[in-house]
Amino acid sequence: MQYFTEDFLDFFKELAANNNKEWFDENRRRYKASVKEPFDHFVGDLILNIRK
Repeated sequence: MQYFTEDFLDFFKELAANNNKEWFDENRRRYKASVKEPFDHFVGDLILNIRK
């Protein structure tokens, strides 16, 4: 299963160039969809596999 899309990396590249609250607030939905939710799924699956 692929957890992270190209936008995952693009988000961090853009964040590095725009590291301010205004930019982040404008991109909060993108953060949740492209970073937080995929990362949460990745960690959840990782924990399940470690327990096996």
